[in-house]
Amino acid sequence: MLMRILIPFIILSCIVCCRTKELRIPDQPGLSHLASPVFLKSDTTWVDLKDYFLYPEKIKKIIPFAGVKLYWDKTASTLGVIAGDSGVLLSGMNIRYEGYDYQIPVMRPNPDAGFYIGTDEVRGDTFFLQSTSPVIDWAVYFQNYKLAENFLSCTEKRVGIVLPEAARQLKYGELRIWARDSFSISNAIIIPLRRGKLITEVGQLNDTDKRTTVIYGLEVKELATPDTGFIADSMNPAYSNIEVAAIGQKMVEGYFKDLGINTLYLFPKASADSLSADLRKLELEARRCRLTVVVTDSLAGLDRFVFDKATAVFARSNTGFEILAQALNATFQDAENDYLGIHYSGNGEAPRFVTRTDEFSLLPVQSERQDTVYRKLVQFLAFNVTIPGIPMIGEGDEIGWPKKEGILGQGEEWTDEQLNVKSKLSALNQLRGEHMALLYGDFIPLRVEKQIYAYIRSFFGKNVLVVFNKGKETVSLKLDLPEMKREENFSSLFGNRFSYDNSKIILDVPAYGVEIIYN
Repeated sequence: MLMRILIPFIILSCIVCCRTKELRIPDQPGLSHLASPVFLKSDTTWVDLKDYFLYPEKIKKIIPFAGVKLYWDKTASTLGVIAGDSGVLLSGMNIRYEGYDYQIPVMRPNPDAGFYIGTDEVRGDTFFLQSTSPVIDWAVYFQNYKLAENFLSCTEKRVGIVLPEAARQLKYGELRIWARDSFSISNAIIIPLRRGKLITEVGQLNDTDKRTTVIYGLEVKELATPDTGFIADSMNPAYSNIEVAAIGQKMVEGYFKDLGINTLYLFPKASADSLSADLRKLELEARRCRLTVVVTDSLAGLDRFVFDKATAVFARSNTGFEILAQALNATFQDAENDYLGIHYSGNGEAPRFVTRTDEFSLLPVQSERQDTVYRKLVQFLAFNVTIPGIPMIGEGDEIGWPKKEGILGQGEEWTDEQLNVKSKLSALNQLRGEHMALLYGDFIPLRVEKQIYAYIRSFFGKNVLVVFNKGKETVSLKLDLPEMKREENFSSLFGNRFSYDNSKIILDVPAYGVEIIYN
């Protein structure tokens, strides 16, 4: 009799408990963007709540997670975050805003240690990730809401994630995952979703997703005025500025589309006001060609640190890849969220990449060195396109143009070597535009040596392996890939010999060359 009374009560309690663990997401979230984690770098880290909420005075309550203490200055809308000890920390805080709870990650990684997590498979409605190290804590966020333990199934090096029902109500959303082992915090994994389902094709992504961007950077200098004598190019007389006319003509010809470019960044050396009429015409032309045009005198997000290191490493034969790997790792660790830095091949203020190579100073006296110059350029461009972030090609770098001025409107009498660079860049951008691993995949170094650099990017069975060789001779390499489920129909982008068997790849990489193996 007692059991008959208790069983309905137990069932009702379970239903209520499960419902309370479901997420409540408002129609208009108070946090319209993904909240950047708070990285603790001192005893007390100050957070400006205005960076997170438009009206911080509407915050009703802030509750710290384990291992964190808070000092809330309501007048200044600032928050002091204090950690109890100096060890590795993966925690957070709960903020009540307009009746809804939002969770912001708080973490303190170990800069001298790290491990990797990566996507594995999707089985039914469960997303599986795995780790290279035994995990103590998993931190899984859907948008700005931390998932409770009832949504996770964890083993030592693996986690299964089931989405809450609320995730299916949003047209687009993202999972963000971190993990902690005994010594450090992992890389971040970002998983894009549409109505709670994994996005597996680039074409399914939100039109506003920045990761799909490939930028072509140009300077617009000369103005067409009666005093200067410049007139519009006869092939496109709709414009008064000769450089804008050349850009418009290239749009119509499909030059940027063939190169895999979808965004033009115009840096006006002259007054933007004086170019306004031409730029409006150019914008209309861009829309017809499905291009985005950005006009600004400064572009946020340029990663000069990585650019400087990458230029030195790929241009100079005696500079080892270890320097570049360290710089890239430091950049990823400093990123407040998933890394979206812009990697540019050059701009008008810096010497062209090809002029920085060891061999360039010997040209044209020793013309046989010319091939090496362009091989190094292809390596540099391949690096920019395949690492996390957004690639930007400076006008002329697609052919190894050595002069500071641009190439558009100057004719196309280019050498076979220059055309080969352009062809390979087109292939790289096309691969990036079709492969989710190059947009959302993890980044795991496989080999870092003075003359060899290999890394893999993976996204739920899709893999892109990138291997560079700075040596003077072709090398044959054997690489062990991370143990995970993957499709095995691999191809090589540049046609070098390779074989794959049981998570091992053997491949040839030519002198001063790069090869990319993908499935």
